Amino acid sequence: MDKKLLRIGLELDLITNYEAIKLAEKIIMEINYPNFYLDIATLNYSSTSKADIMEYLFDDEVLDKDKFKEKNLVILFFLNKKYRKWEKLQIMLINYYYTFPSFFNEENYEFWSRIKDDFSLRNEGFSGCMKMPKELTEFINAINICPMENDYFSYLINNLNETNK
Repeated sequence: MDKKLLRIGLELDLITNYEAIKLAEKIIMEINYPNFYLDIATLNYSSTSKADIMEYLFDDEVLDKDKFKEKNLVILFFLNKKYRKWEKLQIMLINYYYTFPSFFNEENYEFWSRIKDDFSLRNEGFSGCMKMPKELTEFINAINICPMENDYFSYLINNLNETNK
């Protein structure tokens, strides 16, 4: 499992403090696990803040474009699973874009620009420039991030284990 992906999930509120600690508890049962999970697993559910967990996830390694590509589908999967209402999903996608603008390639630039413009127009009382939720659903389906046969955490863990091999 990757520190950066867990950190991104916490920053975007895709995973709660409780879920992060439970995940750490599950991972430390494995034979080979990163040491930071042991630190997270020892935290108290009720009194631990996001900042407390983030301290264990600090990493000097820079997130490069190749590593971002590996994690992008997992983050989009998280967003799509957590936010079923397109209005909230749109806001979270925009927040995600603003967090990592340099990682999105020209191929997706048009979509990201349109979703930001659409949100701005709707916020100002206009009808928007996208056919929602149709275009958002088409984007999600086009990048195939919805393997519904897997549950939320098993999909995440499997993907993260694959990227760390």
